[in-house]
Amino acid sequence: MLKVGETCSALAPAWSGVIVDADDYYRSLADAIESARAYVLIAGWQLESSVWMRRRDEDEDRPRTFREIVRAAVTRNPELRIYVLAWDWSSVYALDREWATSDKLRSAGRGRLRFLYDANHAPGASHHEKFAIVDGHTAWLGGIDISEHRWDQRSHVDQNPMRFDGKGALYLPYHDVQSVVRGPVVRHLVEHFVDRWVAAGGEPMVLVPEPIPESAPFAHMPLGHGPVAITRTRGATVVPMREPVREIRALYERALQRAERFVYIESQYVTARVIVEALADRMRDRSRGRLEIVVIVPWCLEGRMEKAAIEGPQRIALSVLARIAEENGHAMGVFSPCVPRKADSEGPCPTYVHSKLMIVDDRFLTLGSANATNRSMGLDTELNLAWAAEDEHDDVARGIHALRVSLMAEHTGVTPEEAIRDLSRVEGIVDRLCALAANEPRRLYRPRLDPDQAIADQGPMDDLFASIGDPETAAFDEGLFEEILERPHGIVARVVTALQSVAGARG
Repeated sequence: MLKVGETCSALAPAWSGVIVDADDYYRSLADAIESARAYVLIAGWQLESSVWMRRRDEDEDRPRTFREIVRAAVTRNPELRIYVLAWDWSSVYALDREWATSDKLRSAGRGRLRFLYDANHAPGASHHEKFAIVDGHTAWLGGIDISEHRWDQRSHVDQNPMRFDGKGALYLPYHDVQSVVRGPVVRHLVEHFVDRWVAAGGEPMVLVPEPIPESAPFAHMPLGHGPVAITRTRGATVVPMREPVREIRALYERALQRAERFVYIESQYVTARVIVEALADRMRDRSRGRLEIVVIVPWCLEGRMEKAAIEGPQRIALSVLARIAEENGHAMGVFSPCVPRKADSEGPCPTYVHSKLMIVDDRFLTLGSANATNRSMGLDTELNLAWAAEDEHDDVARGIHALRVSLMAEHTGVTPEEAIRDLSRVEGIVDRLCALAANEPRRLYRPRLDPDQAIADQGPMDDLFASIGDPETAAFDEGLFEEILERPHGIVARVVTALQSVAGARG
């Protein structure tokens, strides 16, 4: 499953675990930043200095916002260096982002924080990775940015007074997942950060790992010691000349092809053609056993752009897969988590799903920044980790199983005892989740899946928005690469070489 050069770029030993939702992730990262000895590396799709990383009553006398935590860390340790790498975001997000973040963090860093905006990616792409590294020995990686509207606790209660944005307004429940790793695999993540840092115009760095602390980092679900894979997506670029990296795409395809009993997907979006085709092919193979497939997605999408580009294709993808499952004797359930509102008459309150993970047969796990979308499979810069258990009884398999049961318990609201009784076995899991979805107060919503209606509702403009908003490659990448490779001394190659020289001089 995990093969360097095909489905991953590196495979190295580590202690690892999973943190569910941002409350515990933010607190763990804040503690690590404040106790860092030498350096902190942070990369994100969205970064905001005003985010409250500590919100509990017991944290009242401690630095709370990201900016305050940075200031406290560099004040405590004059030798500390902090490097922050953020996507140089598109102007279409201008109303949703904090302004002057770089200036605010540089001021808090007192000359010891470097901040770069990174626009070195494929045309039309984004840097979607979300990871942090402390002292070269511990890293956190997943779907959680240090930004507004990400913080929540696992209870996801309606109107949590601690779940507020920078303006003090309460927002809806929010679910996400982050991994934590410690050990040799972190060295490869440091190299990945430095590679991006230099490509964005930063100075070359040699970062030596500090001694590993004795106490293990916090994790809801420890995965123990074992090999951890780093797997990536990167769209092709011509300045500088870089071929595409599609390790995450290959990993999803291989894992789904090899699924024997069970597939569990949590994703903000599900549109990727490779995922739909791999699942469809697996379900149509009559020589293979019956699959139970569980997909967790948001009740509704957040923004107008997402709705225009994703909503229709996602309805079609999930509806078509559900029909194929029914026709071929498999069980597939699509669910959206929700929680009871304080005012019962208003109906359930949706929990927004922002996580990006897949579990297969309780023996394989991947999670990170990559959604189950076309652009995450080939265009955007994405970073995932992956685990593959040797057998169902080792630490990794037990950890993956515990994670899957814990996530299902969170979404259904059952007690730990009920989760062990009702959710541990994968056989019949779709029927049991459907039964739980029918209970009141409702914790799971089941969207209506009708492929004929979904296709009929998709008009020409919807197809256009989807092609613009969720492509797997930039429109002209392949043609440029073919032209340059076939005619290395032609006019196109000479223009690209000249642009590279200019970019190098600027960097």
